[in-house]
Amino acid sequence: MVVDKRLEQLQQLYTKALDLHSLGEFSQAIALYEEVTGEIPDADTVQYNLGLALYHEEEYEKAKECFQQAAAVNKSETDYWFNLALTCNKLHLFAEAVAAYKQALALRPDDVEILYSLGCCCKECGATEEAVQVYSHVLELDPSYAPALNNLAYLLHLHDDHENAVQNYQQLLEIDPDHAGAKHMIAALKGETSPAKPPEEYVRSLFDSYSETFEENLVGDLDYRAPERLWNLFNHGPRKKKYEHCIDLGCGTGLCGELFRECSDKLTGIDLSPKMIDIARQKQIYDTLEEAELIAYFHQHHQDPAPFDLVLAADVFIYLGDLKPVFQAITAGCRDEVHICFSIESGEGEDWMLHANGRYSHSHDYILAVAKENDLQVCHFEQVALRQEKGGEVKGLVYFLRAL
Repeated sequence: MVVDKRLEQLQQLYTKALDLHSLGEFSQAIALYEEVTGEIPDADTVQYNLGLALYHEEEYEKAKECFQQAAAVNKSETDYWFNLALTCNKLHLFAEAVAAYKQALALRPDDVEILYSLGCCCKECGATEEAVQVYSHVLELDPSYAPALNNLAYLLHLHDDHENAVQNYQQLLEIDPDHAGAKHMIAALKGETSPAKPPEEYVRSLFDSYSETFEENLVGDLDYRAPERLWNLFNHGPRKKKYEHCIDLGCGTGLCGELFRECSDKLTGIDLSPKMIDIARQKQIYDTLEEAELIAYFHQHHQDPAPFDLVLAADVFIYLGDLKPVFQAITAGCRDEVHICFSIESGEGEDWMLHANGRYSHSHDYILAVAKENDLQVCHFEQVALRQEKGGEVKGLVYFLRAL
């Protein structure tokens, strides 16, 4: 009778935990779930719901343990494996995530959501050939699955299969005629007349999707050095010891801000990607962070009482073609004695050009002309390697400009 009474109490605790969970009271629900699993560890549905609540609270290690426990008790429940895979993905345990997705697929072989998630996991961990196969399978099952079309096009592009990449982007436009990224990449891949700038939605989506693995891939895998190159150039230029207000354009996750924080009384970062800003905010190096398009931001803030005296733009202008409107906005929205440090990818001949990779290059002569038009002096510049790409160096230039 005592045992039956305790089981009844545990059932009541579980029911209350579910109610709290449904109301978004995750921490309270977790406490009750844990009380139940503490006495009945093999209660797989309780472990599963505990895992979901922990996942919502971003306690991914604990969530992973719960999903593993639930799946160990009941191997035939697809959702256990699927959520285990999602959690492993959050922890960047890609091999474990792939294994869990495949367990889920064994139970639901033609589930496009599971297949698509597996493809994304393969893409993130660099298993791009397998990702191509998985996305292709998704499209066999559902030819209108737009995210799979977009990612497959991206990977085909990455593998220099431009013809099939364009074909997939075109199919994506048939489904979603307003898809900004597809339009931009078709123009880039086909060498069509270059737009002066890509759509904001394209840039925002690109970096939102890249945010969680941005530093790991760019710094770790591609030896990204643009912020460091800017910092070195800055220290060889006519810099001031301290700036009152520095703005970091396209601040991303804060790689540039980390270096320049020490020379700025106040540091502001702006970026189109809210997910990048979320990561930068966790570093607590910026006084202000805003989601904004940079030209619009300067127009909005040009009458502020304390405009900027230092402007940074590390690998920002590679996502813009015509830089004249940008520099007009910067000089209008900054102090008369403003200093500007930025990087570009090196181009020859034409002022600027859109390349098949979707980025822009600019010529040195064009930068000189834009600076002159805006009463800016090029104090110092240097040819540098910005990053590695496809086994070679991406050549660029870094500049230190000041107002005349």
